[in-house]
Amino acid sequence: GTASKTDTPILETPQSIAVVPRQQIEEQGAQNISQALRYTSGVLGEGYGAGSVFDSEVRVRGFVAPRYLDGLRLPYDSTIQFAQPRTEPYGLERIEVLKGPSSGIYGQASPGGILNMVSKRPTVERRGELEVQTGSYGRVQGAFDISGPVDANREFLFRVTGLARDTDTFIDLNKEQRYFIAPSFTWQPNANTSFT
Repeated sequence: GTASKTDTPILETPQSIAVVPRQQIEEQGAQNISQALRYTSGVLGEGYGAGSVFDSEVRVRGFVAPRYLDGLRLPYDSTIQFAQPRTEPYGLERIEVLKGPSSGIYGQASPGGILNMVSKRPTVERRGELEVQTGSYGRVQGAFDISGPVDANREFLFRVTGLARDTDTFIDLNKEQRYFIAPSFTWQPNANTSFT
């Protein structure tokens, strides 16, 4: 969806696209966007080393890539990079990297490409997930993801994703507390129309 804003298959799109699906993010154990993009060609995510305080800038083909969430640009200012909003990878379905100039679709953009993050959407099938983690530096984390139809006709769908984390870091006296909640609701009046 990122390259043409349509359902055109990647093989039929005349641009270079890399997709990092949810399964890869989980298998890598990525705790931030930079870690999720480690194995994507032409992308440098951790240019200043590993860090957990903020999302470091992502470079695509050598240029700082603007970030989008569900096709809408996120605020970014390179002069105050440390005060940027941080995107929680647990709330994402996939990360799409559109390489090369994309100004025809997204307006003023980097010549290297853009980074579009797709958030989790409500599902037609009922599903649920509960996750508890612990780790180094006193890390404790809990997360949940619940989704499904509200009615028998599957016209109304919901999804609630949440996460809470409390940990120290590899830097003395540096502590991280994170709380994330993302509710979403979809109304599908017919097969060709849906509002999320």
